Amino acid sequence: MTEKKKHELQVMITRGPEDISHAALGFAFAVSAVISDISVKVILVLNGVVWSTDKEQAAYKKVNGLDSVREYMNILIERDTDIYLCSTCAKGCNLITHADHDDSSKFPYIGLTEVAICASRDSIQTIVF
Repeated sequence: MTEKKKHELQVMITRGPEDISHAALGFAFAVSAVISDISVKVILVLNGVVWSTDKEQAAYKKVNGLDSVREYMNILIERDTDIYLCSTCAKGCNLITHADHDDSSKFPYIGLTEVAICASRDSIQTIVF
C-alpha cells in the first residue's frame, strides 16, 4: 500500500473561462509554491474543472502579464503536482463529459469531504481562487 503524499498547501481553482484572470492567478500561485519546494495539491472545482481538458481554448490565452493556464498546468504536471477534479463538480455540472476528461490518471477525482478534512488541519493551508 502506498502512503499518501503530505501536502502543505491546497489550491482550489473555482473559476473557468468566464474569469480567466482569476484562474490564471491561482495557477501561477500554485506554480510559485511548487517551485519554492512547497508540496501542493491543486483541486479544480466548480467552473475550474474545465481546465482539465485540452479542448478549452481559453486555457491557451495569456492574460494580464500571466502565462496561460495550460502553461501553468504543464509545469505542475512536469513537477508531479497532485491535481484533482472535484467529483461532484465534474459529474454534476456537465461542464465536461467523460470523453473530454483527457487523462483520469493525471486528474483523479476527489470528494469534498476529503478537501474539507484537509482544510481543517493546521498542517495544510487552503487558498481559493
